[in-house]
Amino acid sequence: FQYYSLIQEKNHHPEDWFYFSEEKIALNLKPRKIFSITEILKKANAFYQINKYNEFEFYQYLEKKYAKIFLVIENKFIQVDINYFIE
Repeated sequence: FQYYSLIQEKNHHPEDWFYFSEEKIALNLKPRKIFSITEILKKANAFYQINKYNEFEFYQYLEKKYAKIFLVIENKFIQVDINYFIE
């Protein structure tokens, strides 16, 4: 399975880490609406500075609000589970 993180920095080692884990890939879906990560972060009120967000706030928002989450990458709909890891 594939993992997807919003943080792309190689040296990022937080004590907590939010990521998506791939469950399955779906083709030929017809979504009603597609949101960007930025739009969802704004709805979750998870930003605390420009381009910085609270991962735990974002995780809680997604857990409460969405039953299924799909990432759209190269015209593939990847159903993901959200994970929050605490060291």
